[in-house]
Amino acid sequence: MLQRMTINAILKYIEDNIESVRVDINKLVRYSGYSRRYLQLLFKKHMGKTLGEYIQLRRVTRAAVLLRLTKLSINSVSERLLYDSQQTFTREFKKHTGYT
Repeated sequence: MLQRMTINAILKYIEDNIESVRVDINKLVRYSGYSRRYLQLLFKKHMGKTLGEYIQLRRVTRAAVLLRLTKLSINSVSERLLYDSQQTFTREFKKHTGYT
């Protein structure tokens, strides 16, 4: 039960902060208080994917929603989701969705 609560707290943290801070494994380790290795194993066990994969997927999913439901440009979306560059964003978006 405690493990599930930890995973739910991590998922909420990612959702709440994906547009305001660069969410990465180190931030999640500090947030959770668990070791990096334990948190990665726990997350993979409960979610079926690594923390890094999940964070990338959430960023791309949020980008798809923003592109579909707003008039934001690709550059604005990439900046809003804190990608290093529009090129990085485009590459990740295509990798996960198949769209350019």
